Amino acid sequence: MEFSEKLKDLRKNKGITQEELAKKIFVSRSVIAKYENGLSMPTKENAEKIAVFFGVKLNYLIDEEEQIKMTLTEIKIRKTISYIISIIGIIINSFYLIICLIPIFSKLVYIYPIPEGANKPLIKYEHNSIISATLINNNPLGIIVLILNIIDLILIINFLITTKHKKISLILEFLSIVILIINIFLIILAFIFAASYAL
Repeated sequence: MEFSEKLKDLRKNKGITQEELAKKIFVSRSVIAKYENGLSMPTKENAEKIAVFFGVKLNYLIDEEEQIKMTLTEIKIRKTISYIISIIGIIINSFYLIICLIPIFSKLVYIYPIPEGANKPLIKYEHNSIISATLINNNPLGIIVLILNIIDLILIINFLITTKHKKISLILEFLSIVILIINIFLIILAFIFAASYAL
């Protein structure tokens, strides 16, 4: 008997609806319906909740073959999420690497001393990138973010390439996510500082 049939039998024997079971294990009714119709397998966490709720052992509820399928599904989902986060990291870091060097801020500068015969100083426009705007104002944030971006890109690329060594791969993934989160905050700060210096 498959998991879907066992779940349906356990639920009917207990005399509860799909909605009631869903509330007990904190999922939606449609999730229970999918489990019972064999359209999806539960996560290990949900399977354990169901087993505890019905007072049965997990290996009764889900046989070895189904547990393998469940584990493979969870691994696939985790890999997909990691891949998506990596792509987002590459896009954000690459975007900053490009934009930090392009002069996107303009500033009106008055040139002193006032030339002879003129009644006001000469005016020129300075065009600055994020890095130049922060460095001109003795703020190293633009360079710090640039260095962190390069480090994060290297970590992400190594994480995507390193698939044989799971421990190293997990460490690289963790470090790249932490640096990416810090980077997003610092990119916003660097942009704000550069824009304020241009005013």
